[in-house]
Amino acid sequence: MAIYEVDPQRDPRWTRFIETNPCSSVFHTVEWLRALNRTYEYIPRVITTTKDGDALTNGLVFCHVDSWLTGSRLVSLPFSDHCDPLVRGTADLRELLSYNPNPSTRKLKYTEIRPRLAQLGDMGPDSTFALSARFRFHALDLNPGLEELHSGLHKNSIQRKIQRAEREGANQGRSN
Repeated sequence: MAIYEVDPQRDPRWTRFIETNPCSSVFHTVEWLRALNRTYEYIPRVITTTKDGDALTNGLVFCHVDSWLTGSRLVSLPFSDHCDPLVRGTADLRELLSYNPNPSTRKLKYTEIRPRLAQLGDMGPDSTFALSARFRFHALDLNPGLEELHSGLHKNSIQRKIQRAEREGANQGRSN
């Protein structure tokens, strides 16, 4: 199957795709990618199995990072806590990870993927990807009300520190 490179900053299909994909995050957005581009001059690219003109069905976003310290590499995605591959399954992911972005002009030291979910798993014996580190991801559901959130915090370590901060006037300058 063919792999295509897409410029997510210019291709409107990317925005439509991430708006409807339940695994997308703020780190997939054009705004985040533009910030990386303006600030660090990283060039974001999406690889996909979807040909030009068709609605995107998958995508893996990267930035090419060229650093004297860490070398030339593809990162999904720099300065992001996570950046899940937006794929329909392991077959999609294997196909995208087989992509080799013109090795004669880009001598990459490595490619880094930071999935939030453990979907990479065992990619099989032919895969050139290996687990290099594990991280914890912590999320706080902000849908419940303030009282419910507060009641779920540890009483001795968190709730008491909040009460102490309130007694000491830590929230005096805060607007409600």
